[in-house]
Amino acid sequence: MNQSRISDLIQVVCGQQLNNHSPDIETAYLELINHGEVAIEPVYTALQTAELESRHTLASILCDILVEVGDNDAFNLLQQLVDSNDNALFSPAIRALARFQHSQIDVILCNLLDHPAPQVRRVVAWQLGRNRAAMAFMPLLSHLRESDVETLRGIIWSLGRLGNSNAIPAIQPFVYHKQEDIAFIAREALQRIQSMTIA
Repeated sequence: MNQSRISDLIQVVCGQQLNNHSPDIETAYLELINHGEVAIEPVYTALQTAELESRHTLASILCDILVEVGDNDAFNLLQQLVDSNDNALFSPAIRALARFQHSQIDVILCNLLDHPAPQVRRVVAWQLGRNRAAMAFMPLLSHLRESDVETLRGIIWSLGRLGNSNAIPAIQPFVYHKQEDIAFIAREALQRIQSMTIA
């Protein structure tokens, strides 16, 4: 019964209306998460063959389930999803890793700044600022030569969120960057750091 219900819920979140009594997508999403560990394999399997739009939804569900399960196997699977180089998977997987209760999570995220895929580095750069982990300061600072513009924006923004005044000399040159979005985010980061230093 459980597997049949899980299968039906997966179809609903993939946009298929089964009958007049089918739950809405949000309800199906939450119910899948509540099924916990028993839903991991069916959701992961459906993810492999789903169309792009459904893949993003299924990836988010899978990552939310893994965070709820919270054991080492779930943590390891999240790390595998990050390393998959699958656009639908690594972004929700990185965000899920950041929510995971693991003592080394900020270290793991900082190490992902060296990931070969720029898409992973982008998500990680922004996530480190959301986490506001002081230990991310030096790894972020050391990646200010990042060639990917979106990652660089995330790094500068994250340094601003950390509020460490030691970042000011490193961020200052970016105020005059030829790309206005970089210059803008550098000005914002400096303002944030200066306001946190004053307060």
